Order: sequence, then structure tokens, then C-alpha cells
Amino acid sequence: GVTLGEGYKVLRSEPLPPVLAALGEKVLAHVRGRPWPFACLDPAEQPPFGQCYVQRYAGRQSLGFHFDHRREYDEMIAGVSVGAPATLLLGATSGAGGVREGAARAPNVQCVHLPPR
Repeated sequence: GVTLGEGYKVLRSEPLPPVLAALGEKVLAHVRGRPWPFACLDPAEQPPFGQCYVQRYAGRQSLGFHFDHRREYDEMIAGVSVGAPATLLLGATSGAGGVREGAARAPNVQCVHLPPR
């Protein structure tokens, strides 16, 4: 379980289950083995993942654009797709929430294609 405070700041949480902790280590190994010219912090110095959100999307459902603030999530946020391919659209948002047609082609959006794992 997790206890959240004001602004969704994590106040207390239980350790990640072993399967998710192991997945986090694989993600960190992947990140640490590549150059990241736009990273604000050194990926080699990032601590192990301490939080995990698991979402299930059916069909063509979408989370929509939103903002994950560093105060709550620190420097690194990772996406992993299980069972089906997915595409993360990273970039500036108007705050509208939905994903408009053609958003993946916008100049301020970076597409990250996730193969199923």
C-alpha cells in the first residue's frame, strides 16, 4: 500500500513486489547503458525505482496527455507494455487531456514505441 499526502506526494509506501523490483532493475540497466544528452541528472546515479503504477487499457483506450511533476516523481519515469505494443507520446501539453489526431507528428512530441514484454 501507499500513503499519499498533499499534491500526491508519497509519504509512506511498502516495498515493490519482487517481480516489479526486478523489472525496475532491468529498466535502470537499460538506461545506464545508453547516453542521454537531454537528461537533467546523471542516469548512472539514479536510485532504484520505489513506485509503480499499473494500468490496464482495453482496445484503443488512452491515458491522454498529462503532466508528471518532478517533485512527486523525481527524474525518471519509465513505461513498460505487457502483452501488446504501445506508444508513449512525450512532450508539451495544452492540458486538454485527450490525444488529438496527429499528435504524434507534432514538433514538440517525441514518440516512444513500446514492444510487448
